[in-house]
Amino acid sequence: MNCRFGPAGGHGINGSQSGDGVWNAGFRYGLILTAPHGPGFLRGRLEYAVDAVPVFLVVQKTNTAYGVGVNPFAFKWGAGHAPQRGSVSRTWRRHALYQYQGA
Repeated sequence: MNCRFGPAGGHGINGSQSGDGVWNAGFRYGLILTAPHGPGFLRGRLEYAVDAVPVFLVVQKTNTAYGVGVNPFAFKWGAGHAPQRGSVSRTWRRHALYQYQGA
């Protein structure tokens, strides 16, 4: 069993998004499903986890967007390789991060 909590954040450093910031806090609950399998550096365990992000903020000069997120199916091969995940996010205000910037 694996249980973690952690905040994360950052901000733009140049260009039109230099004043923008992102902050979130979430937790993960996971289970190890298999014993170690595989040869050499591929040896690892299959893990399953659920991620939840109850707080997600995008702060811009013009407005602030609030949201939540959940990853109900986070499968990971515990050999240090990139995990396979699916996620869902929801925000309650439009913000420039997702607006079309067409020519």
